[in-house]
Amino acid sequence: MSIQGNNPIRLNQILLPDPIVSSIFSYVTGAALVTVCKCWKENAILIKEREKRLLILVFGRPGSGKGTLMAKVAEKMGFATLSMGDYFREQVVKKRSFKEFEHQIMNHLPVPLELVHEAVSEVIKSHANQGLMIDCFPRSIESIQFFDELMKKDYPYRRIVAIHIQLDPLVADERLKTRRVCEVCKKIFGKSREEFCCGRELKPRLDAKVQGRQNGFEEKYKPSFDRYKPDLIDGSQPPEEVLKQVEKWIK
Repeated sequence: MSIQGNNPIRLNQILLPDPIVSSIFSYVTGAALVTVCKCWKENAILIKEREKRLLILVFGRPGSGKGTLMAKVAEKMGFATLSMGDYFREQVVKKRSFKEFEHQIMNHLPVPLELVHEAVSEVIKSHANQGLMIDCFPRSIESIQFFDELMKKDYPYRRIVAIHIQLDPLVADERLKTRRVCEVCKKIFGKSREEFCCGRELKPRLDAKVQGRQNGFEEKYKPSFDRYKPDLIDGSQPPEEVLKQVEKWIK
């Protein structure tokens, strides 16, 4: 068969036996599939490596949904999380640490700043090769200086980003009133199916624990907002929508 000119040659114009045509087609499509799979795998590895280097500072007033978001990101994307209150309470209950500050810790009262810095340093070190989310830290100028120096000195490969989950304070207060607490370990539960913790039934939080928690939030965290300029997220959305927004933003 003679083919003249520069027109493209099509396989169906050439009289080749069917097995040869099938072999050519299989080879071409197989090579393309291998290339696609290789690119997909390499892209997935790059995404995972970016996630490992990512440290997310999560800001938001009490009741804004920080804890819910962090739990979902931890479950779905393998991030470690640090919430100061939960961390200290766990240390007191399970490891019997910080006994001299047990009253403050178990009653949700402030602890010395040095103790907070020590906890942050320890958790970041423990998860040096894992994505990490930290709840509402740093806040004061002193903590900002400590954190920035720590990251610059020991973890320069980390990519630090910040988000601020915004929510109307009245709505946040209503959410807080639905929370329950374990009388043993003092762990706090939002709207969840859990009914028991430490072998005891969960109890509603006292109103005294809720009142006044929204006062001055923006002013307290202004140094952090000025320093890290967090991306804003609408906290009134369903938790699934907040998670989708954060997932897209991370990747």
